[in-house]
Amino acid sequence: IVDFLTTAIVLYPKNDQLYLKRCEAWLKFDESELADPDIRRAIELNPRSSDAHSDLSEFLRNQQKYKEAISEVQKAIDCGGPKDKLYDRKAELFIQLFELKQAEQAFREAIKYTDPTRAWLPRLHMANMFCSSKRFAEALAEFKSLAGPNPKPNYRINMATCWVGLGKYKEALSHLTGEFPEELSLSSHRLKKQCYLGLKDSAKAQQEEQIIAKLSADF
Repeated sequence: IVDFLTTAIVLYPKNDQLYLKRCEAWLKFDESELADPDIRRAIELNPRSSDAHSDLSEFLRNQQKYKEAISEVQKAIDCGGPKDKLYDRKAELFIQLFELKQAEQAFREAIKYTDPTRAWLPRLHMANMFCSSKRFAEALAEFKSLAGPNPKPNYRINMATCWVGLGKYKEALSHLTGEFPEELSLSSHRLKKQCYLGLKDSAKAQQEEQIIAKLSADF
């Protein structure tokens, strides 16, 4: 693919799409040093290419250059790129910089521009940010709204985590009843242990500790 694109670039040296495609090919081979000049050349040839600015933002994020990545995401938005995905990415970049207020604003922009049938995705990302930053009440409200009347196991774990963070152990336990798939089982028992410790029930906490030890050993 790279050889084909290189030949095409020789024939059409001012075609920004060829540079962009070769950049994307380099990135698939993890050849970031070779991808960098191609993507910048694509932008030089077509400064209004939202795809090029978007790809450059991804490249910069992989280089942990988050501020520069945010700048390129904004350029991609200004050039008419998909606002739902780009604002969501912008929010994730702000999280890397621990700028959570700006991240929340970007998530809300992503939600505003997302098709209603898919708006759950940036909302889930925002809820996870609230939870990880210990804004448990706000996270819980989002998880409840996303989960609906019959929460799936992953949402039950999320809501239980928020209830534990709020010190509401009985409410957390109500979400931890029933079966959980293997990938969530360890998390559910760890949360149960926290609940029983919070409720001063050392016997049940010890039972959960034994289950956790067995599951960890099996894993």
